[in-house]
Amino acid sequence: MARYEHDCANCIPLGEFEEYDLYFCDQGGVAPTVIARYGPYGDYHSGLYFGTTLPFIREAIRRAQDKGLLPV
Repeated sequence: MARYEHDCANCIPLGEFEEYDLYFCDQGGVAPTVIARYGPYGDYHSGLYFGTTLPFIREAIRRAQDKGLLPV
């Protein structure tokens, strides 16, 4: 269940983590990414690169890998 409305039909929900709703998006196969939405007005962080520094992005990556959406 998501707390914040998310407007991308291609995103796969990964659940909640702390104050974030987590998603995986393959972006049409061009550049897969994860998203951590934290507010009702389009407030979010995204980018696989930030998995090294942001714990909520790292968690989204882990969950996407567990579902086989990203390579380990």
